[in-house]
Amino acid sequence: MLPYRRPCVVQTVPWNSEKIYLAFGYHPETGELLEVFGDGPKAGSDAWAMLHDICRSMSLEMQSGTPPEEFAHRCTRNHEDKPMSLYGLVADALVCEAHHEA
Repeated sequence: MLPYRRPCVVQTVPWNSEKIYLAFGYHPETGELLEVFGDGPKAGSDAWAMLHDICRSMSLEMQSGTPPEEFAHRCTRNHEDKPMSLYGLVADALVCEAHHEA
């Protein structure tokens, strides 16, 4: 169980014509990246709900030991190796954040 107060880093990531705001949460004692929260799409929209579900699922998996790189391997990519979905966008941002903080 994570404490109620913990370090967090916020990034803005472009997605289509929108901005997605991702907050990465760290365990205060170990510094381990363990959660991600997202916002940006219109509240109540399908994209908003999907982003929240993706972040919740990835956070729970990371807390169970799944590394962010695993999420990036799961996503569909285009011919330029860029993610084609919100899932991939969050996955790639998690990998970048994990490598940045390492």
